[in-house]
Amino acid sequence: MKKKHEIFRALRLSEQEFLHFVSEYVQIPSEAPKVGAASVYAGQAWLRDKLVEWGWDPNWLEFWEESPGEPNLAIRIPGRSGKPGLMFNGHADVVPVPGEELARWCYHPYSGRIEDGVLWGRGASDMKGGVASFLWAAKLLLELGHEFEHDLILTVNIGEESAKPEIGVNSVLKRGYGAPLVVNAEPTHLKVCRAAMGWFFFEVSVTGKGTHPANRYMCVDPAVPLEERPGVDAIEKMQMVMGSLARLNKEWSFRVFPLAPPYSMNMTPVHISGGDLAAILPAQCSATYAVVFHPGHTSQGVIGEIEQAVEQAAQGDEWLQKHRPSIRVPVLDPIWEPMLTPESHPGVTQLLQAFADVTGQEAQVACFPGPCDANMIAAAGYDTLIFGPGDLSFGCHGVDEFVPIAHLLTAVQVYGQLMLMRC
Repeated sequence: MKKKHEIFRALRLSEQEFLHFVSEYVQIPSEAPKVGAASVYAGQAWLRDKLVEWGWDPNWLEFWEESPGEPNLAIRIPGRSGKPGLMFNGHADVVPVPGEELARWCYHPYSGRIEDGVLWGRGASDMKGGVASFLWAAKLLLELGHEFEHDLILTVNIGEESAKPEIGVNSVLKRGYGAPLVVNAEPTHLKVCRAAMGWFFFEVSVTGKGTHPANRYMCVDPAVPLEERPGVDAIEKMQMVMGSLARLNKEWSFRVFPLAPPYSMNMTPVHISGGDLAAILPAQCSATYAVVFHPGHTSQGVIGEIEQAVEQAAQGDEWLQKHRPSIRVPVLDPIWEPMLTPESHPGVTQLLQAFADVTGQEAQVACFPGPCDANMIAAAGYDTLIFGPGDLSFGCHGVDEFVPIAHLLTAVQVYGQLMLMRC
C-alpha cells in the first residue's frame, strides 16, 4: 500500500509533464493505411529519443525495421534475475484521417489538445494513450529508485492498423521479446480483458452469364432449359448466397460467450461488386465479409460453417449446382485467432488487485470486442491480457477521437502497481 501511495504522489507531481508528453506524442502523425506508404518513422524516432532524454540507458533500447521506414521499438529494463517478469505491448501506428473528415473534427486531429477533461486527437485512445501510460509508469518507478528483480520489457511496434503483423508484433516476438505475462494497452475502458475476438475477411464470388437485358424473359422462364437460356443474373444468384449467409449470421447472434456482449459473433458484408454499367445482364458478382467470432471457436471451424452455408445456397439452385460459388479466405487481413487467458492465471489476479489498489473498486472482466496484436502474442504462446485507457467508441477510426485524462492517470498507476508486483 505504501508503494501505491508512492506512485500516486510521484504522478501527481509530474502530472502536467506527463500530459504534455502524451499530447506531444499524439501531435506526431504516424499513419499506416492498409494500402500505401506508412508515415510512422518520425513518431517512433521521437519516442526513442525521448526515452534517452529521460536518462534511460541506450543499451536497453532496440530500434529496427522489417520494412523500410517502419521501425519497431523495444526496451528491456534489466532485473537482477536476468529473466523477464512482465512485458507491455502497444502499437505506434494510427488509422489515417481522410481529408474529407477534417472539417468534422472539433479540433485538428493532430492538435493533441487538452480540453473538457480529455485529450483530443488521432491515436489518443487507439493507442498512444496506453503506450504513453506504461512508459510513464516505468519512468516513475526508475526515478523513485526501484530496482527490479526481473526484467521489465516494453514494446512499441508498427503494422497493427495496416494489418501487417509480420513487420510489427511478430517481428517483436521473433527477436525474443516475451514474458510469462504480456499486457497489451489497447483501449478497454479500463476493463481487464482476458479474451479477444477472432477476426478475418472472406470473399465469395458467383459467376453468371452475360446477355442483353431484353433477353431476361428467356433467362427466368422455367420452361426454357438451363443450357438454352442466353444469360444468368449473377447478382440475383448472389442474393441467394447472401440470404443463406444471413441465416447463419442470425444463428450466430444467439451464441453466447460469457465475457462478450450479446450479438458479438457476427459477419458483416463490407463490399459488394457486380455487373457493369452497361446493358448487360450481370455476369459476375462478389461480396466481401468481415467476420468476428468468439473465443472457443477456431477460424477453421467458422470457415467451415460459412462454406456449408454457401453450399446450402448452391444446392437450392440449378445454376449454382453446376457453377459453384467460390470462397477466398483470408482477404485484406491475415486471420486473427481469438485470445483467451484462463481466469486462474496469476496475472489476472494481479491485474485485478492492482486496479483495486489504485481505484478502490473492482475491475470489470471482459472480452475485447475485436482483434489486436494481443491475439498474435497469445498465438505465439504467451499468456496475455488487454487493459488500457480509452475506448474503441471514443472516436477510434472515426471523428473526434479522445481519451479521458482520468483514464490516463489511472492507467499509469495500475501499470506501475503491476510492474512492482511482477518485476
